[in-house]
Amino acid sequence: MNEKTLVKNKVNQFILRIDLPKDSRLDLRQLALDLRDDYIRIVENTEHNFNLNVDNYEVTQRDFINYTLYAENGVQLTINNSVEKFIVFEAKTYLDNGVYIDRLDAIIEKISNQEIEEVFSSRIGMRYVNIFPCERVDRIKKILQAPNDKEIVNLLRKDQLNRAVVVEEFNCGDYQVRVQYGIFNKFYPSVVKNYDITLDIDVYYGAKISIAEWKEVIRTYNHAAYAKFIEYVSPNYIEEMRDE
Repeated sequence: MNEKTLVKNKVNQFILRIDLPKDSRLDLRQLALDLRDDYIRIVENTEHNFNLNVDNYEVTQRDFINYTLYAENGVQLTINNSVEKFIVFEAKTYLDNGVYIDRLDAIIEKISNQEIEEVFSSRIGMRYVNIFPCERVDRIKKILQAPNDKEIVNLLRKDQLNRAVVVEEFNCGDYQVRVQYGIFNKFYPSVVKNYDITLDIDVYYGAKISIAEWKEVIRTYNHAAYAKFIEYVSPNYIEEMRDE
């Protein structure tokens, strides 16, 4: 098992999203059909899009079919074939990149079989939402590293606070990272009485990326997300999550 694998991790949601240009020539319906044998079931969802012509007040309607493919362990793949075109993996649990890596390979292979001259994404993003149980304010320092723990504890000194969240954004050259951490408060908008800590790490790049680079870019994002994770979380707490 990889030394970075945290068997007791607190990932509550994992998202890998590949956005496509609006003028993309990919046949997303065919992609969904080509992939369906690798999933337990496929569901088609109709999306209605309405457009108003202000000159003659005429409303036109276009219908699109989007596809959701369900796998084991709560993993799902959505292929959105409407005005917004995108491919997104979602999972409620995450052990390692086995959640998506083989399925990503299959997507790249099936797209390549369509023999389109050039395939680009317009944006790729990878997001991990971790939720760490925390019963008391004095436990925050057991979960978050300094000075991040102090940032949240200081916010909690304010009266009638119903959320204590810090947002930090980093320009890493080839990609951006947005980190949100603190108490989102599952009982919001009630005043904070539960101290569960959320660490939301979003790595993304909003520009054209060739399909030939998707796998390497996503591998880079995965490493970048983990690097940020260990910057914010206490080393001792990480060791607790690593223990089998």
